[in-house]
Amino acid sequence: MDKRVKFDFEIYFTNGGSIKGEDFRLDIMGDTISDKDLADYIVDDLRLLMVGQTKIMNKEILTEPHKRKPVNKETSTDLPIDPGQTIQQFSTIIDKQTAGHYLWGDDCDSWVLADTEGLSVKQESMPAGTKEKLHFHTHAQQFFFILKGTATFYLDNEKLSVAEQKGLQIRPKAKHYIANETNERLDFLVISQPTTNYDRTNI
Repeated sequence: MDKRVKFDFEIYFTNGGSIKGEDFRLDIMGDTISDKDLADYIVDDLRLLMVGQTKIMNKEILTEPHKRKPVNKETSTDLPIDPGQTIQQFSTIIDKQTAGHYLWGDDCDSWVLADTEGLSVKQESMPAGTKEKLHFHTHAQQFFFILKGTATFYLDNEKLSVAEQKGLQIRPKAKHYIANETNERLDFLVISQPTTNYDRTNI
């Protein structure tokens, strides 16, 4: 029977801050995988730099059908894993339960639905009264689509309100941030082309 590992992680950066992931699932060969192999894979797959300590928590081995090539070293006799791939492949049906997850800001959630060099798709959720920092992306353009609630965007010198089932495109180099200035949770999709990995400058 195929085996998968489910786990949480937290990655600390040497320049401050951290990211967390909950309920990640990866295909493995055999009945176990070491914490070090999991940590090395996550750091490499997310293309992270300046990484300090990586904690693997709540690790659990599950009996489930494989969804992609196993990640541990026993796959070395097979075709190599393409370093451009992310945790989910194009052919994989994905939802919030199987997507990679991390927290940002003040308990805001992000589910990584797709992440390649050319495209990033995330579903995010912001509690009432939260906002991100003013920033810009040098190369990536973004499209925000509001699933639930009302978003407030600060875009260059404008303040824009975007209601449920409406969207907003943001060009590269535009200074912006999203805020939830309501009393309800805000859910939205953010689509970036290319990915915003290593392409964000806070102001």
